[in-house]
Amino acid sequence: MNFLTLNLVIALYVVLISSLLIAVFVLAKNWKSRINRILAFFSFTIVWWTFSQVQAITAETPERLDLFIRLLYIGVWFIPIVWAHFVISFLELKKRKWVYRIGYFTGVTSAFLSFSPYLI
Repeated sequence: MNFLTLNLVIALYVVLISSLLIAVFVLAKNWKSRINRILAFFSFTIVWWTFSQVQAITAETPERLDLFIRLLYIGVWFIPIVWAHFVISFLELKKRKWVYRIGYFTGVTSAFLSFSPYLI
């Protein structure tokens, strides 16, 4: 592993650990709060994405690289909709259930498609 790759992996681990700590702290503060649960879920999607990215970067075989790239995309599909869900809930905007439904449906569908041979 060269110097630049090592720095990237270290930076990704910093992001992973800090996101995990944010999720744990937010849930420990008030796990019954809907906004806290959504923010923690957002942090967990960042953890998922970052962990998969580290594993893909350090993969030693093409099969392992392919697996972790596909797992990485599961996190990528959910980051935008969970963030939108958090912002709408935090700002107490009018309930937009159709946004959540379309977003989460798209995320779940895309997550299943991540394992098809047509996506990657």
